[in-house]
Amino acid sequence: RARDFTEITVVLLAALATTGFVGVRPQIVSFLLFFFAFEIGKRIYDGTEWSKQKSLWAVLLTVLFFIWANLHAGFAGGLLLITLLFSGELIELRRKSKNVHMRGIPQMLTLGIASVVTLFNPYGSELYGEIWRTISSPGNTRFIVEWQPAFTVFGAASLIWMFVGVFL
Repeated sequence: RARDFTEITVVLLAALATTGFVGVRPQIVSFLLFFFAFEIGKRIYDGTEWSKQKSLWAVLLTVLFFIWANLHAGFAGGLLLITLLFSGELIELRRKSKNVHMRGIPQMLTLGIASVVTLFNPYGSELYGEIWRTISSPGNTRFIVEWQPAFTVFGAASLIWMFVGVFL
């Protein structure tokens, strides 16, 4: 999360610097939706009691995953993110209370429904199979430019941007 305008400016400049490499491609939508999923997920899985406001965020999250699954396979990374947030929520609930099973149900349902709505796409459950085949194929790492280390594509400029980003 950005703390001030300077950090947002650096991120935007870094994003602009990568457009020559990445271009305007479908994964750009996934980057944007990943950040939306993170922000929504932080509001749902924040260690506090379930509320009406969290219910609205949960509905928004499921709609986001429905749209995302129909746009780009990057939704699988978003589901992994939400799963990690949910796991952190369960650990936090367990630390605070002994009645974890009942308090974690709405959060678990949110994750479950968000996962199920991703099946409503033209490929159904085969989409998951295709994602697995793509990420587990050893040949893909040679041919998909976006999966190459940044310094092999950008050179020294990418290292400078990485250091700037890390130290902000």
